[in-house]
Amino acid sequence: MPTEQQHDYPSCFNRLLKDILKKFIKSKQTILVLLASLSLRPSGGDRIPGFAPFDLRKVRFGLPEYRIGKSGGLRVIYMVHPSRVIPLFISIYFKGDYRSEHDVVALVKSNLKEILETL
Repeated sequence: MPTEQQHDYPSCFNRLLKDILKKFIKSKQTILVLLASLSLRPSGGDRIPGFAPFDLRKVRFGLPEYRIGKSGGLRVIYMVHPSRVIPLFISIYFKGDYRSEHDVVALVKSNLKEILETL
């Protein structure tokens, strides 16, 4: 069974993941399995425009344990880089926690800046 500790996530992503896992305790295993599967197939997400030269992608996850579909569920934003085997996870959030796309973009920019400063 996967756990949060098995993957070396950036600290800003870890904080968000911890909050999500607390909020959706019944979906913990589902979320961790989905993140692990995303690590194996990172090119599956939708490209996010406006972040060149970075290849940022977004994947939507449903939470079946809470009867929440993909359209109202979780979003994971990550970066794909040719020199990395696994994606660099940037953000995870519940769609219902953000009122506007502007707030999401601000979160992603903040996390991306924090990650790039630590590389």
